[in-house]
Amino acid sequence: MDYKVYILRTIDDTTPRYVGITTGMLNTRLVKHIHDIKRKACKNIHKKNWLAKNKENIIIEQIDSSSTIQDLKEKEIFYIKKFREDGINLF
Repeated sequence: MDYKVYILRTIDDTTPRYVGITTGMLNTRLVKHIHDIKRKACKNIHKKNWLAKNKENIIIEQIDSSSTIQDLKEKEIFYIKKFREDGINLF
């Protein structure tokens, strides 16, 4: 199985705002993020507000992959740490 590490960003800004992982299709995961704000399942208020404000302009982009879930989780942590060290403010 191909597991994916992805970022969320807007069309007009290449800066990652969120790093996540999925075992499914990227577009399906993006739709779920948008759906979560509609049904109030998103607990992170900053992420929720950003998604609501930009929902028509959000891009989901694969940045890495793995064949194991453990490696995938490690890669997610790596990218979150890397982006934060680079000064990027993630949700």
